[in-house]
Amino acid sequence: MADEDAIAFTLKQTNEDGSLQFKVGIAILAHIELNKLKKHHEDLFDYERRPMEGNKYHGNLLLRDGLRKERKNMIRSALAIMSEVILRENIQEKK
Repeated sequence: MADEDAIAFTLKQTNEDGSLQFKVGIAILAHIELNKLKKHHEDLFDYERRPMEGNKYHGNLLLRDGLRKERKNMIRSALAIMSEVILRENIQEKK
């Protein structure tokens, strides 16, 4: 289940110039799925939760430097498949 506060916070984020950071939408990934991917691609993929001032939800998805393009694409594809995508246009339609 997604954290509605995290969704609203993330969709409101802006760049330094005031434009929306995530113009199209966001992806939600469950920890359990990230852990499965991490185990399957040992030492090649990782993630971190690193809250920062003003953003308690901040974190990063990490790929090891020097990965072959094919392996990067495999991991990226797996991330896409396991993601719940929330499009901005669908959120606005509900209002």
